[in-house]
Amino acid sequence: MSADVPQTQITQLQLPANREEQSLDLKSVTPRTENMKVAYITAGAAGMYCGTCIHDNMVATVLKKQGHNVSLIPTYTPTRTDEANVSMNRVFFGGVNVYLQQKLSIFR
Repeated sequence: MSADVPQTQITQLQLPANREEQSLDLKSVTPRTENMKVAYITAGAAGMYCGTCIHDNMVATVLKKQGHNVSLIPTYTPTRTDEANVSMNRVFFGGVNVYLQQKLSIFR
């Protein structure tokens, strides 16, 4: 710990004790008055369920619930989630396209 940082500015991260405390109740999220424009870039999982895709989708959902303008942008492959998918329908940097551009000069 640095000596020149006042003790009052250092806070401890409180982690949830069990799985029930980790769940997020979307009904308790209140809208904010200041709205942000957010471009959230996520990697797809090629049609498989992916923890990262589910997490990114939940973050985007909560931000939208708070009133922010959020675009969840999938890269390489589409995202797949277990709840309503809020990502864009278009995939940026398609995986096959990126591979071909790297390996064959005709696709550059």
